[in-house]
Amino acid sequence: MSNISYQDPPGPLISQNDGYEFMCGDRYTPSTCTEPCSCAHVYNLRKNAIVDIMVYDKEPGPNLNHPFHLHGYSFCVLEAGQFVNASNKDDISSNDVLQVIQVYEQHLQNGDYKACAPKDTMIVPNTGFIIIRFIADNPGWWFFHCHFLWHTATGMNVVLHVGKPTDLPSIPLDFPECYNWTPPN
Repeated sequence: MSNISYQDPPGPLISQNDGYEFMCGDRYTPSTCTEPCSCAHVYNLRKNAIVDIMVYDKEPGPNLNHPFHLHGYSFCVLEAGQFVNASNKDDISSNDVLQVIQVYEQHLQNGDYKACAPKDTMIVPNTGFIIIRFIADNPGWWFFHCHFLWHTATGMNVVLHVGKPTDLPSIPLDFPECYNWTPPN
């Protein structure tokens, strides 16, 4: 996701997120990231923000669709399809993506999105894309991932961190703390 391979953090983000050196995300990749970058990939979202996410199949595999699931939310699918006009369907270009975004923005301006059926999982088609929308009104740390176990294990995931610490109940004083579950090298 965004050229970052998700790597599990050493403890649960909801209760032990003070070790920000293992996190990356938002609009930058930290200088500590190597190629390929692996970290606990987190996007920080303002509570009650309207969030649009585009997921696309940049380097399609033969007959492989990606079922993407978002924990903690239902979302609307605003756009979905395939890059039918892509010059190279084996490597979707930023121009191909830009064309989809331009059509999407035109639909937004025209008020074409009136209602939708809420979903928490959507298929990103082979050589295709989806654009989803939700209102970030459920504070917490929410996993967004491909439902194929192999893709989840290899990092096709991101955590959406919604709100500030004050938006969540405080952690009980006697709440047990997990220790680093990352195995030694």
